[in-house]
Amino acid sequence: MKLKSSAEDIVPLALSKHRVSLHDVYVYHGRRVIAKSSTLESLKADRDSTFLIKPRMRGGCNDTIGGFKCIPLEQHIRSLGDSLFEIIWIPPDLRVSGFCSYLIILGKPARKIICQLLKLLEIIHAANRFASRFTIADLVFLPDLGCIAFKKGVKIRWNLRREEYKLNMGDVASIISCWFRFNRRKLEVLEAGIHELRPGQGDSPMFVDILVRDLRSPTHETGLSANYRGFYKNCSALRSCSAHMNLFTSLDIHKDFMVGSADWGNFVKALGDIKLPGWYLTAMRSPEMRRVLFFEFNDPHTGELRGKRYRALSVFSWLEFARIFIKHMKKGQCTDKQATALLCVIFSNIVPVVEKKLTYSYRPPAKEKSNESFTVEEILDPS
Repeated sequence: MKLKSSAEDIVPLALSKHRVSLHDVYVYHGRRVIAKSSTLESLKADRDSTFLIKPRMRGGCNDTIGGFKCIPLEQHIRSLGDSLFEIIWIPPDLRVSGFCSYLIILGKPARKIICQLLKLLEIIHAANRFASRFTIADLVFLPDLGCIAFKKGVKIRWNLRREEYKLNMGDVASIISCWFRFNRRKLEVLEAGIHELRPGQGDSPMFVDILVRDLRSPTHETGLSANYRGFYKNCSALRSCSAHMNLFTSLDIHKDFMVGSADWGNFVKALGDIKLPGWYLTAMRSPEMRRVLFFEFNDPHTGELRGKRYRALSVFSWLEFARIFIKHMKKGQCTDKQATALLCVIFSNIVPVVEKKLTYSYRPPAKEKSNESFTVEEILDPS
């Protein structure tokens, strides 16, 4: 780093991995905020100097915020139209009577907006602060920065308690429930314009109602630590179809991070049971799933022909079944996404439970060589 390097040169290098903009932080040196153009030479900095980076809040809104153009969040959401949804149609010969013939979940633009909302509040809550009550009319989107900010009228107060945290999450839940809905009739007759522009009308994509419920009813610990506040980013509603598939097939990856049979046994035990009616009987309604359930193979230890044993209430057994089912369907039956869509549609009440246990409740054991512990998210996405 050269002495003529400025904060504008240095800070983006440190924050680029976290996708944080220089405009969203203050840079301190010697207990004072420094200008972005300040150079190391002008600050008389040496190799032992420390620069403190702190998040800043944006306020005020006419046509710009901090010199950046902004548009009402409602307008931004409306402009995205049908791209707010991801739709996967299940092949006719694989559909199961009594279940939907397609999977509709939040598309990437919708997931990004919700994550930005959660991130905006996380920055506030991490500083032991909270926002006053707000609606979508109090929020704006900054296209140049790709982020969401509050208008000037929303006050940020100190001393975050669970009650205030619950109100903030409830306001987010209301926005999600109201503005990310689709017109089922249009979808089923293959009409364009399925995004329901009448607030509160239409239907929610799969798993969204569960996210809304969790936001409105946080557990007693939620909001008091970053760990609990991070719960929502791993929910099923904020996953693409490909992300669901990655989790369903992650058992193969887990084996590489486990030392021996003891770790594997602890993994099965840690995932626990599904406190819902047995998934086994539900799977029996699909001919292709029945083939997987009753598939026989030669046991390498005994040489005998036998089938795989599944436990009807076991989370691990369901994951193992889902992994094998996706592999089975690769043999010319359908695409990975279509197989995953069928699993999500038929087991819509089980998928969120399984994914929560994998990504939030369970932490894999230490890896043998490095003695480090990884979350499932870090295993699937090492970056």
